[in-house]
Amino acid sequence: MRVLVTSCLLIVLSVFSASAEATFTPDQADKYFRAQDWKNAAAAYDQLTQSETTNGRFWLRLGVSRLKFYDYKASLAALEHADQLGFYPDRTRFEIAIAHAGLKESDAAVDWLTKAVASGFHDAESLDMSEELATLKGVPAYDAIHHKLSNPCESDPQYHWLDFWVGKWEVRDPKGELQGHNDVVKLLNSCAIQENWSSVAHHDGKSLFYFDLGEKKWKQVWVTDDGNMKEKSLIEHYPDGGTRFQGVVHLKNGSTVLDRTTLTPLPDGRVRQVIEQSPDNGKNWGSWEGIYVKQRD
Repeated sequence: MRVLVTSCLLIVLSVFSASAEATFTPDQADKYFRAQDWKNAAAAYDQLTQSETTNGRFWLRLGVSRLKFYDYKASLAALEHADQLGFYPDRTRFEIAIAHAGLKESDAAVDWLTKAVASGFHDAESLDMSEELATLKGVPAYDAIHHKLSNPCESDPQYHWLDFWVGKWEVRDPKGELQGHNDVVKLLNSCAIQENWSSVAHHDGKSLFYFDLGEKKWKQVWVTDDGNMKEKSLIEHYPDGGTRFQGVVHLKNGSTVLDRTTLTPLPDGRVRQVIEQSPDNGKNWGSWEGIYVKQRD
C-alpha cells in the first residue's frame, strides 16, 4: 500500500513538474495577445524573452501585456529593454510614456511622449484611448502634443497653401459681370478643401482638393452637374503664394485637352483665377478669368 501511495505521489509530482516547466511558443503568445488574455500573454512573452533576449517584439509585447493589468513598474522594465534594442521606437516610447503616467510620473511621461512623436508617432486615436495619459490633460506640454496629433494638417505648412482661397466669394469677369458664387471650405481638420461652385446660369460644380502624401503635392478632383469631371495636380507653387494645377481632361466626344488653373492672391484680398485649355498639347490656349471678391456677411 505504501509503495502504491508513493508511486501515485511521484506521478502527480511528475505531472505538476512537467506543467510548471511547460514552454510557450511564439504562436501561443501571439494568440493570447490577440485575445487580450493579458496575464497569459505576459507569462508567455516573459518566458520567450529569456530564450530570445534580443527579440524586440517579445519585449514590447511583454511590456504592453503588463501595462494592461496595471503592472507599470514591471512593464517599464520590459519596454525600456525594447527601446534599447531599437525596436519600433515610436510605439515603444509611446508605451513607455503610458507606464510613467500610470506611475504618476508626469514629467517623464511627457518627455517620453515627446520622444515618441519625434520618432514618428502620430496615432491620435491611441493617445485618446489611454486612460493613463488622460490624467495629463491640463499639463501645457501634454496639451500641445495632443493638439498637434489631433490636428496634424494644421501644423504642416503645406496644408496652408490654399488658405488664401478659403471663404465665400462672388466671382466676376474682368469687366465686372457676375459669373457665379463659390464657397471654398476646409474639411476634415484642415486636411482637405472643398470647392462649391454655382454659376449665374444655375449650373453647379464641386471640387475636392487633397494633399497626396506620397507625391508631396496637392491634387484636385472636379465634378459638375452635367457629368463633366477633371483631375489635376499642383505643378507650381509661386513665391507670391499662387498655385497652378494641371491635368489632361477627357471630353465626352472622346477627345482630350490640357487643362490648367492658376490661382493668385491679390494684395487687396481678392483672388484671380485663370482657367485655360489647350487642344494641341500647349501650343494654343483658350482662357477664362474670374476675380473673386469676398461676400459680405
